[in-house]
Amino acid sequence: MNSFFSKRITLCFFYIIIISCTSNQNAEKTVTQQETKSSQLLLTIDTFYNDYAAIISGLKPLKYFQKLSENKLYNDVVLKIEQDWKNIVNEKLNPINKWSDSVVKPKINNNNMFYPFAGADFLYLNAFFKSSVKASMFGLEPVGILLKDTANEPLMVDYIKKTFNALYFSNKLGFFRTNSMKTQLNQKEVNGTLPLLLFYIKRSGYMISKISYYNINEKGDFFSTTFDKSICTKINYFNENNILKELTYFSYDLSNTNLKKNPSMVKHLSSYQNCGVFLKAASYLLHLSEFSDMNALILKQSFILQDESGVTYLSYNNAKWNCTLFGTYNKTIDLFKHKFQPSLEKAYNVKSYSLPFMIGYNVSHNESNLQFIVKKSTTK
Repeated sequence: MNSFFSKRITLCFFYIIIISCTSNQNAEKTVTQQETKSSQLLLTIDTFYNDYAAIISGLKPLKYFQKLSENKLYNDVVLKIEQDWKNIVNEKLNPINKWSDSVVKPKINNNNMFYPFAGADFLYLNAFFKSSVKASMFGLEPVGILLKDTANEPLMVDYIKKTFNALYFSNKLGFFRTNSMKTQLNQKEVNGTLPLLLFYIKRSGYMISKISYYNINEKGDFFSTTFDKSICTKINYFNENNILKELTYFSYDLSNTNLKKNPSMVKHLSSYQNCGVFLKAASYLLHLSEFSDMNALILKQSFILQDESGVTYLSYNNAKWNCTLFGTYNKTIDLFKHKFQPSLEKAYNVKSYSLPFMIGYNVSHNESNLQFIVKKSTTK
């Protein structure tokens, strides 16, 4: 089995030209290309990473992992993945896509998303914001690195099982549990969010173009580095319409105390302007004074889609915002009962709209809520 620094295939989707190129094991990978010339679009596929994402998400690889794809133990896992994914599509993704297309998409005018306290939650970010081209996700979980001993089939099957198990709460409840992630993403093999992100990206119908590691310089700009010196990973991928997209996942604590220790990150975050913000199952961190800097940054953006665990209702209940309430809000789960917002309950009692899917902490109470908060100057 080849290493990560493997052969690539460049596909020209308009002229159907296939160009093969190779790089040796220690060579740096070619930068992803997107060029438009006389209706010609060139998009680079990393065939190894693309097949890696396919095999861990239970899909048929194109070139690599052919023997593993025929392994009985692996195919037993695939059956479980397929059934789970079918339920996710029917119960979550289809109704979310339909709702977002009619409610969210008509009122937003940018393609950049900011998702703090995200963990590995690409699934719902993509479901609500399919038109997004660039997204930055932050979580406490490490970035991680993919298992390299890909020739060891029993080890790979176990690795795929562990990756799938780490997605359990996200798939069933619609959010990751922080305490579970501390254990599941700090194992010898599954040691970060990267395999989970690839699982969701591939299952969402995308092709993997490039995976790279970055850090932030004193100006707050990205510079390419090795995994061991990185603060984030970037994944470039594209859809059936040949639109190249970019996801950046930061393993980073966004508290005031930690930001004060790292002025480079503060400068980087200051470049986030007129973004969309997504907040879900955010542990009510933005209700705390220790996250006031992040709260202020979020309220500078163009819109927010969140459940009740995001910014407080009183933070945006003013003349600068249009706020539309969806679902029901009568309680919080016991763990966060001290975070209940009477002002938000009162607003829901005045006017709210139905929500055709279940999501967030209150799924256990058979209720869900979302607030779609749009800065008035950005409303179409």
